[in-house]
This record gives sequence, C-alpha cells and structure tokens, in this order.
Amino acid sequence: MNRFLILSLCITAVASKTCPVFSPVTGFNLTAYMGKWYEVARYPAPFEIGATCVFAEYTLEENKEGKYVKVNNTALKKGEYESSIGVATQPENGVGAFLVTFSKFMPTPKTPNYNILSLEYGKYALVYSCTQVFDVPHVASYRIEFAWILSRENTLEEEKIEEMIDILKSLGSNYEQMIRTEQKNC
Repeated sequence: MNRFLILSLCITAVASKTCPVFSPVTGFNLTAYMGKWYEVARYPAPFEIGATCVFAEYTLEENKEGKYVKVNNTALKKGEYESSIGVATQPENGVGAFLVTFSKFMPTPKTPNYNILSLEYGKYALVYSCTQVFDVPHVASYRIEFAWILSRENTLEEEKIEEMIDILKSLGSNYEQMIRTEQKNC
C-alpha cells in the first residue's frame, strides 16, 4: 500500500512538459533569508506524506570547503516531530538559487533545485524546483516539479498565497496540485 501511495504521488508530480524558463530573485541577501520559515502550502512530495506543522530553519555555517546553509526541515508525522538535515550551497552570490542535498550519499544536483521566485524577507517566499527526467523532442517530455509557499509566520494572507500561485500558473506549472499545510495544534 505504501509503495503504491508513494508511486502515485511521484506520478502526480510528473507533467507531460519540459521545465519552464524561470528566473530566481536577484539581489538576494543570504543573511536576511536565514532563520525560521513555516510551510503554508506545497506541491505533493513523497517525503512529506502525512506531514503537518512543517517548518524549516536555515543557518549560515562554514567549514573547510567554505560557506553553506544548514537546512533543518521539521514536520509532525504520526504525533512525533521528525527532522531532516541538509546542506544548501549557493552557486552564484546574490541569486536566490541553491543546490540542496539531504544525504552525503545523494549527489549534488548539477543545476539549482531550490529556486526562490518571489520573496519578502520578513514575510514570505515562493520556492520552486523543476527537474527534467525525460525529454525526447516530438515524442514525450516529463518533468518533476516541487513548489513551496513559505512564511515567517504559520499563516499567510490569502491574497499573497493566490499571488504566488499566479506566478506558478504563469510558468505553466501544475499549480492545481498545490495543497495547504496544516499548521494547527503544533
């Protein structure tokens, strides 16, 4: 049953199109982005099945290889909080695009998989990821999309959520799959 559910969710994230052309925010201030962000809405993702009370904490760190962002994604699942720790690197200073991994065994993506498309540092962020998994011109193209609407508070005004959904819609993204994240009784 669980395998079927995971497969179904993966299939809903795949659309018969190529990834759209989009531009992450520029003039990006990494320090201002650090801190706690609540997930207000998301596209379905296998790693978030049954997740409520979802939030992420971003911390600027440094090691011998240089600066990076420690990502701590936390969610309430089956009555217990679970965390996933990841690493985000910024390939280009001043651009809201990151290469994110959650396991040392997971290869670092070749192109950014965490792209901030809309942002007000103290209020909200729209994050988008699109990976082309198959592309044969004039035959078939498939992509896997993820999107998250984040907020500094555990709620966000409905008109702001709709504004961010409109951005996804303008990309030709599968915005109908957006689901609201439960942030009550956390």
